[in-house]
Amino acid sequence: MEVRILDKSEMTIYPRPGETTLVVAVTYQANMGPPRTLWIDKDKLTEANLKAAIRADIEQQRAKKPETLEI
Repeated sequence: MEVRILDKSEMTIYPRPGETTLVVAVTYQANMGPPRTLWIDKDKLTEANLKAAIRADIEQQRAKKPETLEI
C-alpha cells in the first residue's frame, strides 16, 4: 500500500513538569481517506518505525465498526 506523507513537524512536548520530549508529528493520507497524524519520539523515528506505526494505525482504523442510525 502506498501512503502520502503530507507533513512532518518537530515539536517539544512536556509530559511531566520539568521534563521535555522532542516528537515529530507525521501527517499522512492513505487511499484518499482523511489525513491522520501520528506522534513519534524523534529519537525513535526511523523509516522502519514510521512504516510500522502507519501500518498499525491503518489496521486499527479498519477494525473499527462505524455506528449506524436508522432515520
